[in-house]
Amino acid sequence: MDHIISKARANFAFGTLGSQDFVEVSEKDSTLFEIFTFNGLHFKKYAMAATSYFYSLLILLGVAVAATVYRMKKGNVFNPLHVVTIFTLFGIMVYVMIFEANNRQLYNHVSWFVIGGTLGIESVLLAGKNVVTKIRSRRQDRTKL
Repeated sequence: MDHIISKARANFAFGTLGSQDFVEVSEKDSTLFEIFTFNGLHFKKYAMAATSYFYSLLILLGVAVAATVYRMKKGNVFNPLHVVTIFTLFGIMVYVMIFEANNRQLYNHVSWFVIGGTLGIESVLLAGKNVVTKIRSRRQDRTKL
């Protein structure tokens, strides 16, 4: 279990996805240099914003996976493309956890994470709409009595 935790920390703990490994250090002190290089003046702010964004995508992806599995169990699969997208993302994360040692390989899949996060937002909104509908129907049932 300790190995899995340390692997998850190495892969998902830093939201910049290892970008500092791809940045060439230039002699000029430009704004981009100050933002994207590890010793840059604004790198901590960039890393915090990128990590927050990445974590929110991972949380929304988890919500989307849970909602998709729940809907599949109930026999209410809404769109096959959603199911393929969600399980593709889940497969990418499992692959990275098993075979990769750093999160740099996730750069290729950032667009998938954005799509998965969007599906997670959609799942949250749909669940909220269902809860509101149930509450309203219960209130109407009580007023009829």
